[in-house]
This record gives sequence, structure tokens and C-alpha cells, in this order.
Amino acid sequence: MEIECKYVLEQLPSIDMGEGVPMVQGYIPSPKHNVTIRPRQEGDRLVLTLKSIGLSVRHEKNIDLSDSPEIFALLVENTEGAIRKKRYAIPDGDHPIEVDVYEGDHPSLLGKITAEREFDSVEAMETWQPPQWMLDAGARNVTGQDAYMNSTLLKHGWPE
Repeated sequence: MEIECKYVLEQLPSIDMGEGVPMVQGYIPSPKHNVTIRPRQEGDRLVLTLKSIGLSVRHEKNIDLSDSPEIFALLVENTEGAIRKKRYAIPDGDHPIEVDVYEGDHPSLLGKITAEREFDSVEAMETWQPPQWMLDAGARNVTGQDAYMNSTLLKHGWPE
């Protein structure tokens, strides 16, 4: 089960974010629209993710395909484009805050910044407060807003 909140940041945080991991991810259309099928390259790691439909709480299964690059390539061929970003993992208790800085060919996404954090329960998510560095970066809570899901960003660009 994936339970997460998502924020938009107006600027890069003024903390040391360390080394980012380049990511490229696409989405394969689901005929029944009841699952998200996402092949993603995380640095050298190749991962296929299946997610149930939902905004802040959903079932999720990650399958490592690093030993099957030919299968991964077939999946990528069936995507509807790709999102490119660099991900920074910033420690925050039991789960890191993942800051994504969007790159690549999609002009409306270039330079946009989001931050996500996963939780062990809905109650923990609902009571969590973003750290000061996020507030200083202009954090705006967009949890549960479909317009900010990566699959929607790929299709429609950054919401204005």
C-alpha cells in the first residue's frame, strides 16, 4: 500500500540535497483504466511499477527488471511518452522526502519542483507537517489533486 502526500515547491530548497538520481518514466495505457503501468529507469535500475487507481492511497507493486533490459525496452516502446526528472531523497524520520526537479523535453514541466513523502498510515499523513525548508521553498499541498499526478503531467503538462 502506498500512502503519500505531494507538494509543489516554488523554488529549490536552500538545503544540501545531495546527489540526485536521474529518472525517466513513461506510462502504458490501461484498457480498463483501473491500473497505472509505469516503466521507470532510476539511474541504472530498471523498474516496472503497477499502481491501483487513487490519489493519495493506492496499492503498489514494484518489479525490478534490471536483469531484463530487453523486456524493459519492450515496455518503454509502448509508453505514451516520458517524464524526465532528477530525484533527491532528503531524510525525514522513517521515510525520506523525495524532491523531484523536472527536466527533459516537456516545456511546461521544465524546472518545476515537487516533493513527496510516503507514510505508514493515513493518520500519519494527515498529521504530518512539512519541515521548515519546505515552507521556505514555498510548499503548496497538492495531495489528492489529479492534475499533479505524473501520468497527468505527461498528458496535459503543468497546470496553470
